Amino acid sequence: MKPLDCDVYMDLMPLVRDGAASEASRQALQSHLAGCARCRARPAARPAAPAAPATAAAQTLARLRRRARGALGALTLLGAVLGVLLTDGSGLFYNVLLLPLVGAAAYFVLRRRAWLLAPAGMFVLTYVCLAVRYAVIDGVNPAYVLTGPAIWGFWYALFCLGGVGLGRLLHYAFGQPGRRLRRAAAAALALAVLAGLVLTLNGLVGNPFSRMAARAAARQLIAEQWPDLELEIADVGYNFKTGGYSVRVESGASIDTRFTLEYDSFGRGGLYGTLDDWRRQNAIARAERQYRAQCEELLAPFETAEADFAYGTLWNEWYTDTPAWAQPDAVFDTAALGRTEGQLIVYVTDERMDAEAAAQRLLQLRQAFDAAGVGFARVDLVLMEPHTVGDRYDQVSLRGVLYEDITEEGLTERAAQYIADTAAYYAAEDEKMAQAGAE
Repeated sequence: MKPLDCDVYMDLMPLVRDGAASEASRQALQSHLAGCARCRARPAARPAAPAAPATAAAQTLARLRRRARGALGALTLLGAVLGVLLTDGSGLFYNVLLLPLVGAAAYFVLRRRAWLLAPAGMFVLTYVCLAVRYAVIDGVNPAYVLTGPAIWGFWYALFCLGGVGLGRLLHYAFGQPGRRLRRAAAAALALAVLAGLVLTLNGLVGNPFSRMAARAAARQLIAEQWPDLELEIADVGYNFKTGGYSVRVESGASIDTRFTLEYDSFGRGGLYGTLDDWRRQNAIARAERQYRAQCEELLAPFETAEADFAYGTLWNEWYTDTPAWAQPDAVFDTAALGRTEGQLIVYVTDERMDAEAAAQRLLQLRQAFDAAGVGFARVDLVLMEPHTVGDRYDQVSLRGVLYEDITEEGLTERAAQYIADTAAYYAAEDEKMAQAGAE
């Protein structure tokens, strides 16, 4: 039989002292101490003596230790499964702290074997669970079914292995006798690692105390500035890019009274912009969604190739200020509003890229919208040669074609003029950019 390591005999010492170890373990420890001066020199060592009969209290203590170890093992497995389930979800960042803690717990369950078994088990669990999910539930590309789980498994195993090291530090610092200076250094290092994990997690997902501070500051601001608007806090979110907290506020009495308050970790901040600006922007967005939905079905026949796309919008490049029609809580007739504000953006594949083909497309657009009673004021039309997405291709552009110019008589000539004007416009823009780059 392979001789046991000194650390294993040191782990046996408390059990022998408490009378909870078996006779074989007691004799093995006594034999080891007789031949190991290093272990005899440790403060925990003492001459082995015949074990006293196990008392009921000692038996109960040993039974509690076994149960605690079993419970810790179950929690370790549960934490590992939870870490895998968080993959590709909004709680993914919590694995930064969760999986190292899983590794630390695995150390106390497996001890020296944890260095190999814990990360290997984490890798296998991750790979199997994610491969089944990707192949059966998500139906992703078969190549990713093989590589994706392996990538996640590698990182999770690495986090778990770091946690095993953390568990070893904690065990050395608080669970074993030894030199005080070394134990203090191990404790300081372990606590520093834990603090680093907590700070990293805080930077990624925030913390509940700052969320409470942001919520409290928002409630105070609402009570002071808008007590009569029936405002309620809908949600408090965290932005890891800025490290700030966003408080989303809504009104039960106004569909367009919705805004966001921005706060830092200490609850300092408030509303950026004015409430009227927020309400008018919300009104624009609401009308925009309604108009786009009306245009979607009418533009669908023009999206005949993989590279085609088309949509309608009420918010376009001609606006310099918030439009007068954007009144909060107004009922919008977007079909009629489109006649003065609507703009169609149409990219379509065509074998012919000339003025005659553009005229045909423009006429088709007007006929389809007129038949449905949905108006538009102008069209941006791009004719593209057939191609695969990502390939180089030629195109012809018509920018800002007015609705009233789309009439059958003379349309080809007007389309040719729009093509020329658009080419001249983009050439002038390119010249401006070239001059700015030269300066």
